Amino acid sequence: MRTVVIVTIKSQCIKGNNSKISLEKRTKKFETSKKFNRQRKEDLERIITDEGILLRMNRSIQAE
Repeated sequence: MRTVVIVTIKSQCIKGNNSKISLEKRTKKFETSKKFNRQRKEDLERIITDEGILLRMNRSIQAE
């Protein structure tokens, strides 16, 4: 099973200004796998932990 996300296209899109389809009917469909959603959730949990915050701060300091 996949997660489906429908996104409306921006009205200021370069190619969208010449479209004959009304703005309300123009959509794009993105499908993501369960594995991708699970890994994304795990990554977010790791990033927002105290250790993740500390590691990101250290990395930004090292770049200077």
